[in-house]
Amino acid sequence: MIPVSVLLISLAGMGLQSGFIFADWRRKYKPAALLKGLSAAAFVAVGFIGWLGKPEDQAALQVALGLAAGLTGDVFLALRRVYTKAAVPLYLTGMMAFLAGHLMYFGALSKTLGSLWLPIGTGIAFAITMLIFIGKRFGTQKILKYASAIYVTVLSMMLSSAVWNFARNPGWKALLFVIGAALFAASDFMMLLKPRKHVLATRVTHLVIYFIGQLLIAYSLFF
Repeated sequence: MIPVSVLLISLAGMGLQSGFIFADWRRKYKPAALLKGLSAAAFVAVGFIGWLGKPEDQAALQVALGLAAGLTGDVFLALRRVYTKAAVPLYLTGMMAFLAGHLMYFGALSKTLGSLWLPIGTGIAFAITMLIFIGKRFGTQKILKYASAIYVTVLSMMLSSAVWNFARNPGWKALLFVIGAALFAASDFMMLLKPRKHVLATRVTHLVIYFIGQLLIAYSLFF
């Protein structure tokens, strides 16, 4: 059961995320960065509250730390629009923070999966497929291409593990996690694709489903 206090934190986070989207659209990047950090703090708070209900659960702690890594990534990605001269290093740092978060999620899922060969194999196969279709959108800088390829591979392994975890351990916990992971992955692939049409609608959708995805992953800790 999700406590009322957690639902209130979630609503506050949604409000802050909406404020971030509006500020970002208006190109008010400094307040947008602050709002982004505060909105991410909401799903991190939800995650740690969930973990505190079962402090002996190492997998729950890993998920909470993965959410915290997401907050770190959010802040760095938002700051790249404030400090444009350092945009690439800030972007890469943010990407590595998200990568660390996905590794945390993968580590948590691995505790209930038994053999990891199938989740890893299907994850890598999916990553290769995605890289064939979107690899050309990663830009011209080699470091961005390599970092993006590594990120897509780890993200795909995390998503694959969430799917196999649900197949192996069906229930609310696994269902919330796999939906959250799928929304997170969809959000990331939308960002990596860099669409040339409907840019605003795509960015808004990307930001909304990302937040909902992280929130659902945090909610999974209450089951």
